[in-house]
Amino acid sequence: MTLYAATNRLRQESPDDPASGFSDARATTFSAARFSISIPPTHKAGNIEWPGRHPDPLVAMTVAARQDMPLSALIDDCQRRSKIRPLGGAKVGHLALQAWNVGRA
Repeated sequence: MTLYAATNRLRQESPDDPASGFSDARATTFSAARFSISIPPTHKAGNIEWPGRHPDPLVAMTVAARQDMPLSALIDDCQRRSKIRPLGGAKVGHLALQAWNVGRA
């Protein structure tokens, strides 16, 4: 599964950890990244299998890879992927989440 993120938060730099994401510190520009998420073969819809300290993709959802990219590349990639239909003809879905940290604004 591919997950895209765009945020005004600073990147957390951890080259050995693809699951590293973004900190709670604000950046002066937007950052974007594409994450590859591994979903275990025993996954049941509606459940999240949390990975713990040593992720095992056979039993927990894990971040398999992270690719930082310019925001324009993220937009281009999403537009291109929205025109692709995977095997079986299923449509590619989109999910947009927006979180507001009002208490720390």
